[in-house]
Amino acid sequence: MKKIVLISIMIIMLTACDNNTYLNISESDTPILTTESSEIETTSESIQTQTENESIIEEIIAIQQPLSEISTEENDLFAKNYNNGEPIFDDKGGYYYEKIVDHYCFYPILYYDNGDGNPVKTGFPESGFYFYDAVFHNSALYGILHENLTDDYFIVKYQIENAERVMNDSVDHWYFAEEGIYYQIGKSIYLIDYDGKNSELIAEIPDDLYMDSRHSRFVVYHGSIWYHHYSYLDKVDIPFWSYNLKTKVFTQIDTGIYQAELKAINNGYLYLSGKNGFWRLNTDTYCIEQVSEWDCCSVNFFDDNIIFTTSQKGISEVYKINSSGMVKFLDENNKEFGYDGPYYDNISIYENRIFLTVQYGEDHGKIVEIDLEGNMIKQICDY
Repeated sequence: MKKIVLISIMIIMLTACDNNTYLNISESDTPILTTESSEIETTSESIQTQTENESIIEEIIAIQQPLSEISTEENDLFAKNYNNGEPIFDDKGGYYYEKIVDHYCFYPILYYDNGDGNPVKTGFPESGFYFYDAVFHNSALYGILHENLTDDYFIVKYQIENAERVMNDSVDHWYFAEEGIYYQIGKSIYLIDYDGKNSELIAEIPDDLYMDSRHSRFVVYHGSIWYHHYSYLDKVDIPFWSYNLKTKVFTQIDTGIYQAELKAINNGYLYLSGKNGFWRLNTDTYCIEQVSEWDCCSVNFFDDNIIFTTSQKGISEVYKINSSGMVKFLDENNKEFGYDGPYYDNISIYENRIFLTVQYGEDHGKIVEIDLEGNMIKQICDY
């Protein structure tokens, strides 16, 4: 039986707009569930072609509109996890962060501080491995463990000084969500419980959209998987697409942003940074708005403010944007953090507290808590 691909072109108008040391906590030989195919109805406005793969692919051109009212969402935990870097707080007020102890070694060591200012090393390997994209959930720390000089990326759980693999398979890409962990292997995207059980096939990426690349990632937000290739090395015509989990429709989204990289998600918008500025895409209307003409290094959201760092011609600055306009509140002239010409890296938000990573050269850095005016409340750690 031949399969049908439906391609509909839509323009949205402005008005509508050492691996054995880790345990495996997954069930052995867990079956992968598959989805049943269904018949597809077409309309007179659709262009039909036939191919070996059954997929519905729409193409949408995002239409630019002026920046609308700034309103931020504070209660989406897993969106915050995607936006946040370090420190990573647990449910007891303690926090995790990485620190390079030996500057002749490139491998950062994961530390834990219970809040008393006396950090201790965790049980992760101290060389040869990287641990990142961490999130605290269900009284455990989850993240990705990558062995250097390999293509192996494992989802791991760290709890009570023990690191365990959630599943045996190495994954290509991943996203931690409330309902479980989404992960990609090859062209397939699955969902698995945090205890490593009940792996379910969610989507098969069509050949027209798939590229074997490390320069891509996805998030699951507002009922869809949002997938992007952010490197010019990935030679794809439209590097951004979505997959609706309910309708099973793939949508290629032409944002018009050169080398767009998905930086954050908040209150119905995807925030993207590219060579031609900092933008946000409405997940309902697909209208796109320019937030700033400068690109964005890190962005987060606090009390109806967009807070982001940027680096233009080697000059690092921090801005906040709200419905009243855009204000710069930190730049290279700020001396409060003890550095001349500081570089502002990552912004994290946790329970109405703002945390900023400040770097000086390659060998010095600290995480500080600041207020909305950029004043330091206290230093969290050196790293």
